[in-house]
Amino acid sequence: MNVFRRLWQKAAPGFLLSLVRYLLEPPDYKERRKAVINHYRNHASADLQPEIKEGLQYLRRHKYTPFPFSWAAKYENLMPEVRRDASNNCYYVFYNGKRMYFPRSFSQSKVIWAVRAARREQDPHSPHLYLTEDFEPEDGSVIIDAGVAEGNFALSVVEKASLWSATVNGWKP
Repeated sequence: MNVFRRLWQKAAPGFLLSLVRYLLEPPDYKERRKAVINHYRNHASADLQPEIKEGLQYLRRHKYTPFPFSWAAKYENLMPEVRRDASNNCYYVFYNGKRMYFPRSFSQSKVIWAVRAARREQDPHSPHLYLTEDFEPEDGSVIIDAGVAEGNFALSVVEKASLWSATVNGWKP
């Protein structure tokens, strides 16, 4: 991410950033936003769930996003400190006090985008929140994180996980 863009994101007021992003929204995002709004146009407002009403209201004034809610906007300007590990030539950030590494192919800009997405997804208001009051692994749990993206779930539960290893013959303690 170039210096001018980073300064712009840190210094510009949130409403101005939102307006610019809305105006510069990619054409395919505009199509998605319009398609979602049009899909619900003929539905009676009373029949819609509150989350859908809130999402539609948000999309009418903001760019397309998978999380069309006002709580998600706080991550648009999140600027995590991106560091480079010289030993493996990869970028990383501290995520909940632990190093979260990214592929060598990731630019600083892509790392920032990925961290924003992970933080947004794990916001307490998000329907994608992994750990909740109803789900929290206990110490010594066997945890399998299949389909890892950024690895934020694994980072958040690694201390609670039992030390097991995969072998050719199956799982061994």
